[in-house]
Amino acid sequence: MAEVVKVKSGSAFEDRNSFCRVVRAGNLIFSSNSSGRNYATGVMPADPVEQMLQAIDNIDHALSAVGASVADSVRVQVSLTSLDYQDALLAAFGKRFAGIDPALTLICQSFVGDVKVEVEITAYRSADGSPPETVRMASPPPSG
Repeated sequence: MAEVVKVKSGSAFEDRNSFCRVVRAGNLIFSSNSSGRNYATGVMPADPVEQMLQAIDNIDHALSAVGASVADSVRVQVSLTSLDYQDALLAAFGKRFAGIDPALTLICQSFVGDVKVEVEITAYRSADGSPPETVRMASPPPSG
């Protein structure tokens, strides 16, 4: 595989605005912000949790083009339009990413139209396929 691989979904929006759905640079893989529109049906769910889960599925599909999946996630950014969605989104996120445990950032911002949530993922795929190591901190950080 080339050192840098750019994945286009075929969307006219991507072509018109000169961006890719996913870019793999060596072992790091970056997704663009993705909404929860179901591309097969064209439907955007009204529920923010359903939007987030569909966005994750959309990214997972794009990651598969470079031999990766959301299981390779090391960082996820979830952007939401209202903090009222936070608890429900975190509960669903916890179920979807159980055992993967990426770094997570939540950002509250506005979107156009019926979008309530967008997701962006950074993934890492080691050359030998070895799993990540989890380390637990021995104590809380020092205060002061």
